[in-house]
Amino acid sequence: MILLAVALALGAGWWMGRRRAAAIEAERTIAIDRAMDQLDRRFDDLAGRQLQENIENFLRLARENLGGHQQAAHSSLKEREQAIEALIKPIQESLSRTSEALREIEVERQRDFGSLRQHSHRHARIAGRLAARDAESRAGPQQAPGPRPVGRDCAAAPRSSLPA
Repeated sequence: MILLAVALALGAGWWMGRRRAAAIEAERTIAIDRAMDQLDRRFDDLAGRQLQENIENFLRLARENLGGHQQAAHSSLKEREQAIEALIKPIQESLSRTSEALREIEVERQRDFGSLRQHSHRHARIAGRLAARDAESRAGPQQAPGPRPVGRDCAAAPRSSLPA
């Protein structure tokens, strides 16, 4: 009987120990899960803050770098504009002088053309008078009106003696 009581006591102790170990294991698992959840939240919070800080640092550095590149590009652009302007200025001046010379040539051409037209008309009138005189001299002597002026004095001749 004692043996049975010891065996029962040992069995009960073992069963109670086993139950207690399972309860402790369950509590331990719950505690580990809670700790892991807390660590996850803390890690997420820390990683989020670090990421935000890194993004801000990156943007600040990018702005500084971009600003430097923009300044360099702006000064380079100014230098190129000045170089192009220096190349174009003599061409513009030459074109301006050429344009002015062409205007003067056109004025002279128009004046000369007008003068040529006047001379051409005068020569046509003289040729017409000469042709009329030639025709009169071939027709025979009629009443000779006298010598007719030729050249500049043609305009001073009476109209009745000039052919129309």
